[in-house]
Amino acid sequence: MDQFISTAGLVGRSPEIKPTPKGEVLEFSLAVNSGYEKDSPSIWYDVSVWNEGLQKSVQREISKGSKVAVTGKLSARENGGRTFLKISAGRVGLIEWLLREQAPAPSAAPIKQAGETNPGSSSAAPADDLDF
Repeated sequence: MDQFISTAGLVGRSPEIKPTPKGEVLEFSLAVNSGYEKDSPSIWYDVSVWNEGLQKSVQREISKGSKVAVTGKLSARENGGRTFLKISAGRVGLIEWLLREQAPAPSAAPIKQAGETNPGSSSAAPADDLDF
């Protein structure tokens, strides 16, 4: 059974392309805080990106220290008593981009509340009859 993860953190190692028998893969490390205290240890993930289009975007926009969100398939392996976590990413985005996408668009006119009249109108619209 595949396990998927969505997490956000700081890029620890700048993205770099590496050749593999399956094709090129872009890899970087991601540090995620494990708690709210200042001295909480970070959880480190090795992130791999196989999609060529996503690789180009990541290389162009992301570097060491960037705040990113990553979604992908999680895997783990043990070696010498240590656990190594890896994310095969399907999505990677700068936190700044994501915040911009979620911000409401500025409105040219104020939103009318139910029961308000149009300027210059003499009668109020019923609450269930909204003017769109």
